[in-house]
Amino acid sequence: DCCDNFDTRYLIDNQCFLSEKTYIYGAIQGFEGQVSVFDPHLSASRYRDLYPETPASTLKSVVGPTAAVVGAVEAHEALKTICGYGNTLVNRLWTINLKTMQSQIIEL
Repeated sequence: DCCDNFDTRYLIDNQCFLSEKTYIYGAIQGFEGQVSVFDPHLSASRYRDLYPETPASTLKSVVGPTAAVVGAVEAHEALKTICGYGNTLVNRLWTINLKTMQSQIIEL
């Protein structure tokens, strides 16, 4: 989605839901990032399920490599969705901490 605030993400989520389009979500903060895929054809889960309410602001700086890593994962999720290969992150949230290089996938 490449946006930096919750209000815009909620708008994207609503529009994708209403138009039955896939929403590939990514976010970064400092050295941490996350990516998920919300596909109305494969799942009823939405961004609003992940964040039902706007979290309190915890502004941190943006670190360039974090944006690069998360953006690359989002791009690959788009390719998998369009081309129909592999397992996308539908119903899952991928997270990474670039300070520790630990990543995990959380089932939603």
